[in-house]
Amino acid sequence: MQWSSQCRYLGVCFVSGRAFRCSFDQCKCRYYRAFNAVFSKAGRLASEEVVLDLIRNKCLPVLLYGVEAFPMLVRDKRSLEFTVTRSLIKLFQTGSATVVSDCVNFFHFLPVSYQIDIRTAKFLENFMCSENYICTIF
Repeated sequence: MQWSSQCRYLGVCFVSGRAFRCSFDQCKCRYYRAFNAVFSKAGRLASEEVVLDLIRNKCLPVLLYGVEAFPMLVRDKRSLEFTVTRSLIKLFQTGSATVVSDCVNFFHFLPVSYQIDIRTAKFLENFMCSENYICTIF
């Protein structure tokens, strides 16, 4: 049997350690792959609003898969936020994160940390309203 410091289950990569943690490296790679696919097809031809909508609906679910099921550290949220910011820097053709934040506010694109909080709240609400006996215990 081979010893491993990571275990992947249902698309989520768990990391061994004292505390319960997950790794987002594969999620980031998959996000960049999805973003580059969208950007290569529609990046220069479509408007920024269309590309942002594609990112919101096609790329972000890849990045945020399963984040609502476990507690996230602030550094993990910042890391995911940086991943999205880097791709938006490429979209808006700028080197400034402040310009990207202004563009994101203009297009009503929620920051990743807010999206994670919303997803977590919906997950916990569905968990609490579940009819499953085990869910009601917790």
